[in-house]
Amino acid sequence: MRCKTCLFIVFLFICLGISGVVASSPALPCEFYGTVVIDGIPAPAETEINAYIGDRVAGSIITEESGVYGGTGTFDIRLIVAPVPGELSDGTAVIRFSIGDRFADQTFIFETGHSTELNLTFGENSSDDVVAMNTET
Repeated sequence: MRCKTCLFIVFLFICLGISGVVASSPALPCEFYGTVVIDGIPAPAETEINAYIGDRVAGSIITEESGVYGGTGTFDIRLIVAPVPGELSDGTAVIRFSIGDRFADQTFIFETGHSTELNLTFGENSSDDVVAMNTET
């Protein structure tokens, strides 16, 4: 009888430990690719784009060709944005994009695990503050 009780207690601790690991698992990052324009001109190659969640840089990419960041191919590099624990506690997190001290006219609501084409504009010939959401199902 004692052996069964001990086995039950060990099993209970294992189950509680596993559920604690699952509950604290980080959210999958999301990723972006698209065009990038600064004052109506395609951004030059080797431009660094940063993605912010709050005041923290949550991801960055350096463009390889003029006017484009990331790519659509399976193995293409993309701008990966990864939240840290607590950033999604209220259910949403707005991602802002910057080049140097300039922020893009577009923002995006974080969606775990999504790959999204988002064309970024900085300044001239751009729309007002736009919050984009992925509409794919």
